[in-house]
Amino acid sequence: MDAHQKWVRPSDGRLLPLVLQTAQDPHALPETSKWIRMGKPAQRVPPLLRVSYWIASSMFEPGQLKTRYTILSFALTAVKLVVAFPLLCILVTGFDHFNLGMRTDDGLHLDKRYDTVRWSQASGLDPAPSDLSAPSQRQNLHPNPQSHASSATSGPSPAENIGLNPLTGTSTPHSQSTNALTTNDDRRNGGPSALIRPRYLCFVKDFEDNTFETVKVSDYLEQHGDDVDLEFVFVSYTRMQFRVATEEEITNFNYPDEETREANKQLAQRDRQELIRWGIDAAKRAGKRAFWLDFECVRNDDGLARSTSSSDDVYRICDIVRAAHSMIIAIGPSTSDKIAAILAGEDPPPFARENVTPWLRQWGSRLWTLPELLLCPAEYRIQLYVLGDPSEPKAMAKRNFAERAWDDADAVKELVDHFEGSATLSQMHFIESALQCFSRRKTDQFSQGDIAYATMGLFPSRQRPTVDKGDSGFQAFAKLSLANDNGAFLERLICLAPPLDAPWHETADRWGVQLSEIHPTNHVSGVLASDTLMLDSVYGATIKWDNLDAEPAFSADSKHLFQASFVPNFFAVALIRMTCFVFIQLPIATNGSDFGFDMAKWMLIVAVIFAPITTLVLIFFKRHACKPLKPRLIGIEGRADSATVEKYLWGYNHGRLEDVTPQSYQDAPGQSQTTSTVQPEFSFTLVDTGAMTITYLRSHLPPVAMLMCGEEGGMQRAVLCSYDWRKRTFHRQAVLRLARQSLDEMHRIDNLRFSLGSHQAAIPQNSATSGANAQIDVEAGATTTKEPAKDNSRMWISELIFLYICIVTFALSPLLQNDRDIYDRLVYNSCFVVGVLIALLLLLRIPLVRVLRYSTMVQGFIQIAAMVMARRSPKNTIYILGLDGLNVGVLFSALVVFMWSWYSPSQVSLRLLIWGVVGRQVYFMLANCPSTESCLILIFFGAANTSFLYLIPSTIPRDVIGRPMEIAWLAPHQRTSIAKRATTHKFDSKGVEGSQQSQQSLLYRISLPFLLFCLSLVTALTVERTLSAGDRELQDRLGIIVVVLLVAVVMTKVPSFLLGITTYCSVLATFVAPYYRDLSGSSQGFVLHILTNLDELVLPLIWSFIVHKASTWREALGILAVSLVGMAVGNVLPEFSGHAFLVVVIVSKIILWGLLWAVVKYCP
Repeated sequence: MDAHQKWVRPSDGRLLPLVLQTAQDPHALPETSKWIRMGKPAQRVPPLLRVSYWIASSMFEPGQLKTRYTILSFALTAVKLVVAFPLLCILVTGFDHFNLGMRTDDGLHLDKRYDTVRWSQASGLDPAPSDLSAPSQRQNLHPNPQSHASSATSGPSPAENIGLNPLTGTSTPHSQSTNALTTNDDRRNGGPSALIRPRYLCFVKDFEDNTFETVKVSDYLEQHGDDVDLEFVFVSYTRMQFRVATEEEITNFNYPDEETREANKQLAQRDRQELIRWGIDAAKRAGKRAFWLDFECVRNDDGLARSTSSSDDVYRICDIVRAAHSMIIAIGPSTSDKIAAILAGEDPPPFARENVTPWLRQWGSRLWTLPELLLCPAEYRIQLYVLGDPSEPKAMAKRNFAERAWDDADAVKELVDHFEGSATLSQMHFIESALQCFSRRKTDQFSQGDIAYATMGLFPSRQRPTVDKGDSGFQAFAKLSLANDNGAFLERLICLAPPLDAPWHETADRWGVQLSEIHPTNHVSGVLASDTLMLDSVYGATIKWDNLDAEPAFSADSKHLFQASFVPNFFAVALIRMTCFVFIQLPIATNGSDFGFDMAKWMLIVAVIFAPITTLVLIFFKRHACKPLKPRLIGIEGRADSATVEKYLWGYNHGRLEDVTPQSYQDAPGQSQTTSTVQPEFSFTLVDTGAMTITYLRSHLPPVAMLMCGEEGGMQRAVLCSYDWRKRTFHRQAVLRLARQSLDEMHRIDNLRFSLGSHQAAIPQNSATSGANAQIDVEAGATTTKEPAKDNSRMWISELIFLYICIVTFALSPLLQNDRDIYDRLVYNSCFVVGVLIALLLLLRIPLVRVLRYSTMVQGFIQIAAMVMARRSPKNTIYILGLDGLNVGVLFSALVVFMWSWYSPSQVSLRLLIWGVVGRQVYFMLANCPSTESCLILIFFGAANTSFLYLIPSTIPRDVIGRPMEIAWLAPHQRTSIAKRATTHKFDSKGVEGSQQSQQSLLYRISLPFLLFCLSLVTALTVERTLSAGDRELQDRLGIIVVVLLVAVVMTKVPSFLLGITTYCSVLATFVAPYYRDLSGSSQGFVLHILTNLDELVLPLIWSFIVHKASTWREALGILAVSLVGMAVGNVLPEFSGHAFLVVVIVSKIILWGLLWAVVKYCP
């Protein structure tokens, strides 16, 4: 079964894999397969805000809201403003900086509350949570069989006075009633006496002879009439000290040897006789003729006496104690000591006065002896019978037993005083005290609900819920609480912060708060299967683990008039800019009109004016921002410092976030953290932008929801819950004590399934399911939750982005600049080399999304500037050409990395070929159309190129085009899935940076870049110099496209052929070139022309080869830069012709490719 954690997205209710952002490198965190780690989140503070804060940072105190007005701070700010002013002017023309802050999930209707808590909808027979309205409907309980065993030495399990036969099989909803017992059955049958009298009693026939008979009470009443004396003495003992199993039971039990079996038979006979003798003696002393002894009086329907029984009387022993005349307690040495003495041939342990108290404490340590003492009549003192004591039984008052018989005497004394009427407890305190006392008692748990059933016996019969043998302890107790205080105890129990891995009945709290001090704000409305409750009217919010987006530019409480007027006007300017730039290029390109030039001047003036104003406005409102537009709960795996979180959210550390971590979670030096012995704990950071707090916590699983369940001492109790998507249940992971805040900021939730049990215990360990169609049984088969299918939503956007990249970059290839003169080519390619080196530094330190965004924006400005300069000052176009080459070097490198980062090893060659070859061929095919509209097509593509390069990146969110983990339009699990399939995923693997590179020989690390540089240079020399529209026929270009697609398909199916196909294309293209020149006019010339142009495939395939062979990011980017430099050098070299040149090129290629093959094969 898939053990991966999932959560339900609040916006659409979809069940998604849980993906966590981390504060540290994921490889430095403890390993786990339960969730996906996406690494450190991408920085999504708007660029304009970041630049503005960089300018003003000299005037702020880090971590404080104070400002420092000094001559030095003003001077530094002025210098930074001058340096950043050109960038400010560019940024201020876009409006995505405000779009990130203003957009909402519901259009114009912004829900200003935390994201609500949702759960997945299940299929099958189980009703949806909203259908479970009545408590009786919600008690859909199924048994959980549990067998019992004991040590071989001690024989049958020395359980409390009566045990249950082991249950076998798993009941179905139809057979469930067979396991349900009710104390009200006899009342409905007209027999209320069954509630106040036992079904069987031992009647003494002759006190002198110690003879008795066990009689069914109903038969005895029929024979002697209703006025007969049925008062009896109750005999209390523990099976840790007395063996009472029948001979048949001992015979059927497994012992290590027959000697041990015989010793147990001998001891059982002796102990049974001793207890019977004491029962007769106690009845005689009390002046009664009856006594009650469990192994004689608790019988199944067959009427046979056994030490184990499944009779209803097991759950009515407390009623039997209430009905008794008086009670005696029988104590003695433990059965294990007596068995050992028999096997050693010695006498039983002798009586000693100093042993009485330890034996009495052993009796008091058992679960069922406590209610026997509490409920026995107080009018007669309890008689204490001690094995081996020759003196008379000791009479003791009930109130004096607590100090002598129990270690927790204070807690027991409260209950004793309550039942004696000297200090009556409230209902809440009574349940709390009973649970604390009974949870400390020892039991072998024949039934999972022993603790609850023992507690249940303290209540009147009408306040006891239906008993089900298959109930867990929590289920049984939850039913008891609902029947007595309408779930008030459970509502408080949920709010406690117990010690790590504490059982459900633990009432200790991390802050020492008592249950009665908590005022619940939730309502328990029912008990579901296992240990699950149904909560109503609970306020909650979803914790998002994959989103650390920046807060809006303006806060919810910013009411300044300037803000109200500035934002719409800023939008208006941006919209005007977006519309005008579409038409700037067309007039210049067609008729040389000054319209576009004049418009550009006015827009430049607007940008210059708005740049400093925008900076001032942003800094002012971000510094005074208090309440966000929409509060959020943000989760981060690991320990993220508040300063870093504030920079992610607001762009600067003003010390807004208050650390409210409980002391026990603090990572103080020398303080040891409590760790779980069952499951490993993980460290998490929780950020609340509504309360402006940051909390560090540890838990087994990341909580996905926060439920506000109660209040105490002016503080609120927030329960952090993980989500079990199989059972649609939330499990408590941690409890926080937070300052009081308005619950109106959260959604109120009904019908929420909540469990105090371990989340991991709810996951089946040996289920075998796989695939998207796997179904998991939930709650004994009544509910099935389907494994979520593969999510391909929004993947079409990636194809649209790929198409966009192909369109806007078809004219960027340096190979297209070869129709210029040698001086222009030298300037362009020299600047291209500088741009490649700059890109190498940028891509190693800056996210790809930023490099692509700014380089495409700059490219749009360059194209417009080139047209303006060509008309106004043609002599100065060389400067624009150099700037174009510089920016193309950055952009070209970034786009190759984009292909590496998005596509798998089998797909990257296909994408590089389509982007590097097919896109350009399609453009020239359109431009070469033999129609009168060809000129218009060229103009359209020129204008479209400018608008795409500039308008799209500047008017949509900046995180659209980048590496998968940097964009936001895909769900986190989709991003991580794409990143793991990508060719570059191996660079992110743990230990790759050092281990793989260290295994490479020095010869390999030097020769591989050198050979690829030479091959790129030679390929650039042989690629056809002119790629304009008139050089090739339409069918030639179609043929090239078909060949490219065939090669791409082969590379997709067999990626291992990459080097062979690249070598073949490179050598074959040069080899057939002389024949093409001789046969260019014939039919054979068409095929040869296509083969000659196979060289166009080589460079994209070389870039694919680089990412396949590199072992680190640094190595891949370095070799790519070397290859692009080689391509630029080949473009600068003059064009040669003649067969001698072709022969030199062929020989050079054969040698270079041969050396590359040898290096790859023999020098790995």
